Amino acid sequence: MFPRGCDIFFRLEHPTIAEIRSILEWTNKNSLRTEVSCLEASKSFQRHVADKSLNEILDHVSRSAKPFFRVILRKNFNWFLTLSGKRHIEDVIEVGLRGVDIGHKEYFIQCFLKKELLVDLRKKFRLIKI
Repeated sequence: MFPRGCDIFFRLEHPTIAEIRSILEWTNKNSLRTEVSCLEASKSFQRHVADKSLNEILDHVSRSAKPFFRVILRKNFNWFLTLSGKRHIEDVIEVGLRGVDIGHKEYFIQCFLKKELLVDLRKKFRLIKI
């Protein structure tokens, strides 16, 4: 179906803020893991665990964050130190958003899903392979 060993990128056909929020809510419910982090560039360039919940961040998604939405089928993704303490390689879907600014902080959302959910994801949302 897809070439071996390379990531496959998708985008929403006509992204709206409501659709981005909807896909992030759906992926959060179905994810293996969801990471929400933030960066306060005036203090550090290292991301930290977010001080806000996913729902609070989704309320602040704006047009400026739309270009930073992504859906990637990660081929041969290594879960080491992300989901497990052991080397574990598998294909996963990463759905992410960055560029959500609240105050002086930028927030990042990453949801990881089993690759088998790609079919459901493409049926529910208008994703186009790039």
